[in-house]
Amino acid sequence: MSRILRIREPGRAFRVLQVTDTHYDPADPGHAEVDALLEAALDALRPDLVVHTGDAVEPPRLEEGWARLTAPMARRGIPWCVTLGNHDLDRARGIGHREVLRLARALPGCVAEAGPETLRGAGTHALPILPPEGDAPWRWLWFLDTQDSSVRREMPARARLGGYGWATPGHVAWLRARLAEARAPGLCFCHIPPPEVRELWPKARHPLHEPPVNVGLAYALLESPRALGLVFGHAHGHDGAAAWHGLPLVYGRYSGGPNRRELPRSGVRVIDLPPHAPGFATWLWDPAGATAPTTLTREAAPC
Repeated sequence: MSRILRIREPGRAFRVLQVTDTHYDPADPGHAEVDALLEAALDALRPDLVVHTGDAVEPPRLEEGWARLTAPMARRGIPWCVTLGNHDLDRARGIGHREVLRLARALPGCVAEAGPETLRGAGTHALPILPPEGDAPWRWLWFLDTQDSSVRREMPARARLGGYGWATPGHVAWLRARLAEARAPGLCFCHIPPPEVRELWPKARHPLHEPPVNVGLAYALLESPRALGLVFGHAHGHDGAAAWHGLPLVYGRYSGGPNRRELPRSGVRVIDLPPHAPGFATWLWDPAGATAPTTLTREAAPC
């Protein structure tokens, strides 16, 4: 499949389906629930792109798991992309993010890129969405690798912190450069949320799983008029969307099986990028129903 995304019809919104934290394991009977959710969501929502925001497949059966998890998109010819999470590796076999992404990119429909060799992890890249005619990007999608918990071992022993990984200053510098050169607005996706989520949801019932280190990811997006928002996963019990000083910060809905679920039902998040307006509309969906769409905008974001 071509790694070029294009709006299919003039005047039609470009629809992104966010799937997150499936923790897919062919040895776990719960994987059947994930299969059913994806089949139903793809048929009901007809997305232009599926973005999996990490913790996709559990080891050790990575090859089989990735093939089975992505088969529903392949059968329908729907392109998909992934930002890898802290579970997307197999330390026992020495398989890290680069090896996992190489495996994913070989599967039908994957439009992810490996990203710069100079950055830790894999899959940090920019993906343009083209209009029905022409080659000037209409929207951008930016993907960041927010690492896994092994990032703690990169620090001096006296400075090591608990918790999950985070984007590095190098990732943020890369994003700043892409935002500066972009001539169209776009959305950023990653797995682990920025620490600013604690300001938005200080009394959340379930853990937000924000990292202990702030490298300025949210601020880099906030100060760019091109950035429409940041979308992520990682928290199985929280699926909120709110604006941090005008910048939309958006959790996905946990899409995995019953073993790790902290919400009543698993589901997906829908994101519609409209053709003639800034911002985006988003809502949560599961086979039992959907929430009302919410429109999230940046006042300075150009159309």
